[in-house]
Amino acid sequence: MSLNNQLPANDVPVHWNLPEEKAMINYLVEHKASAGDGFTFKDATWTKVAEHLQPLRTEGGVKTGKKCKEKWGRVSTI
Repeated sequence: MSLNNQLPANDVPVHWNLPEEKAMINYLVEHKASAGDGFTFKDATWTKVAEHLQPLRTEGGVKTGKKCKEKWGRVSTI
């Protein structure tokens, strides 16, 4: 039995591929006006990012707005 079959759908580990990372960054850059001066996006924006990435997912769990926000927190500090 694989790990994905053992966990509830929202607990399946999320895997990020390079096209997803690039698409997320590009989406946020294109919508940076919605973040305001502090570059802090609202939850609705993160939900839209997750929807935008769905067609690019090749493995792992479905990306949620929360997971996208967490990933942005890691990549935006590089």
